[in-house]
Amino acid sequence: MTEKKDNTKNPSSPETDNSPEPEALAKLEIALTHFAQTFEASARRWERMVYPAIFIFGILGISGFWLIYSLTSDVHELASHVDPKMERNLAAMSENLSALSENVGIMTNEVS
Repeated sequence: MTEKKDNTKNPSSPETDNSPEPEALAKLEIALTHFAQTFEASARRWERMVYPAIFIFGILGISGFWLIYSLTSDVHELASHVDPKMERNLAAMSENLSALSENVGIMTNEVS
């Protein structure tokens, strides 16, 4: 029996492989370390802006809610204290205003 010899290199054996894998891995490690440091610095910068912004928006939301709540309670109090005879009084006042405007018109025509 004849055996065929395989003359190809085994890519999994590091002794026979003279490729620059250790150098490539070292460069990749340096690049990843630089990326991690840059990302952490960027995250710190964002934290300095985002956390105070969240706090300020929270305060604005609470104060807006308080303003709307106090406005509705004030309007409710105003509505409960309105005179029930207000419609009748406003109707009488509008009649008097129409008579007043007629009198003003007559006075301005006589003067000029």
